[in-house]
Amino acid sequence: MTWKPLEHFFIHFFIHCKFYRSVWMKVLDWWDIQCCLPRTFDSLLLQWSEMVQGKFQKSAWRLISNSTTWGIWLLRNKIIF
Repeated sequence: MTWKPLEHFFIHFFIHCKFYRSVWMKVLDWWDIQCCLPRTFDSLLLQWSEMVQGKFQKSAWRLISNSTTWGIWLLRNKIIF
């Protein structure tokens, strides 16, 4: 991907940060999804696309995962700025 210089930031922000990891784990638990979060952001994106099966479920999962990502990003900006 073209955002390689930012990969370290994304890995920490979306995978290794304890607070945000707990948010993701609650979302996964809510969907009754058992998984281990991967070590790289690319792996996370690939894994995310295969989390659920079915057209409606995939659409709902995309909405929820994108909304969670956006909420995390807004919270981060609120804290920093």
